[in-house]
Amino acid sequence: DFPEAEQVTLANEGVRSIAVVPIFVTQRWWGYIGFDDCRTERDWSSAEMDACAPWLARWERPSSARSSTPNPWMMPPS
Repeated sequence: DFPEAEQVTLANEGVRSIAVVPIFVTQRWWGYIGFDDCRTERDWSSAEMDACAPWLARWERPSSARSSTPNPWMMPPS
């Protein structure tokens, strides 16, 4: 559960459910990515959360193992 002040902010934005996934870069916390549902109050399924894994795992690889072709949807952390 989020603190009350954050719950009010989310409710004002119409957010009914939210999933927040931490992002680690080379085993250091970098930030998070959030997904929200403004239609339904619900629990997020394992399948939905697992769908994030391939994208998030990309940041766990050393930069030398990443593709050298920039992808505008998957820009590396600055």
